[in-house]
Amino acid sequence: SSAQRGGGGAGRRGPDRPAPPRGPCRQMCVGGPIQRASACGLSPDEFIRRFVAENTPVVLEDALSEGWARALAWTPNSLAELAPPGTTVRVAPLMADGRDKWVESSQLWPGASELKALPGVIHTDRVLAVAAARIEVSAEEFAGSLRGEGPLPALYADGASNLEHSFGFLAGDVPAPPEVGASLLFRRTDLWLGSRTLSTLHFDNYENLFAQLVGEKEFLLCPPGDTPFLVEGRLRKAYATWSGEEGGSRFARTAGGPSGGGGL
Repeated sequence: SSAQRGGGGAGRRGPDRPAPPRGPCRQMCVGGPIQRASACGLSPDEFIRRFVAENTPVVLEDALSEGWARALAWTPNSLAELAPPGTTVRVAPLMADGRDKWVESSQLWPGASELKALPGVIHTDRVLAVAAARIEVSAEEFAGSLRGEGPLPALYADGASNLEHSFGFLAGDVPAPPEVGASLLFRRTDLWLGSRTLSTLHFDNYENLFAQLVGEKEFLLCPPGDTPFLVEGRLRKAYATWSGEEGGSRFARTAGGPSGGGGL
């Protein structure tokens, strides 16, 4: 899948912060189908006026031009063939269930209790655990992981400017955003490749045009009126280390895993 995407964070309401009373806004936000619109019959200005300015999600139909044909034809084998000889890519190893992040006690991480508090970080007794820090593998090894072959765990290419770096050899197959988004200030195109993954609740601080090329993706969207029901702030991230030594495969919590200056 290819999309413009940013980072940020918002967690679920904690047990120490009761939810505000349900009011008219809460009742208005619950339920209701996501709108669908034909991109062919929608001008860029109308798209901004009807959806972007109103913070209204929409499924755009017939939005991908013929220029997307090559990207739509990608397979694990073709990805390996498109990569120049000797190409390595930075990817994230995933747990067996496809998770790349989850919340757990900071006591599970050596040395976490000795770290200084970070601005904006809440619940210092918890961390946002990340399955593993990214690793570099050959394009052939990544393709093998997508096919479920080889000794490596499931690997995931998770955006973060990767179309400008590790997966730059695929940039020629990804055209400009659809014409309907011409009035948006373009930032970059990010690429997600993998069999599956599960992400934590978060927010993006700019608009997204998300194109699903293969398979399906399920979004859980919280409307702006639900903001009082969410916890402001972030959690310290902690990166596990993946090891494939001696023919084994394991994820380990290490003293250097908890981040010293950031979080979700």
